Amino acid sequence: MENLADTQGQSWLAAMKDEHISRALILIHQEPFKKWNLAILAIECGMSRSSLAERFNHYVGQPPMQYINRWRMQLASKLLSDGMSIVCVAEHVGYSSESAFQKAFKRYVGLTAGEWRAKQQKMLTNS
Repeated sequence: MENLADTQGQSWLAAMKDEHISRALILIHQEPFKKWNLAILAIECGMSRSSLAERFNHYVGQPPMQYINRWRMQLASKLLSDGMSIVCVAEHVGYSSESAFQKAFKRYVGLTAGEWRAKQQKMLTNS
């Protein structure tokens, strides 16, 4: 990574080369269900909110909170595919209600959690 050339645009490796953004990514992945907000993440990374938001977006290609929410939905998808109930998944990933989780899941995935699970099960049975 030390020899990574500076790049224009987004790159996971470039993000990990930046000490502050790599810290943010590590924190997010270590504690994905923590009640993160931009201010808390910025403090943990030793940056201002605006600097973190700008640099994170530059390197990762999306704002920090959007990244966190997408990561949570990926983890929720895994839990759903493992058979956890939708209500339990909603609680596990930090939503106070199933309906709030369903709305967020549909926004990020394009299907409700139940529709997504049914599609995954159908794909498995057709394999």
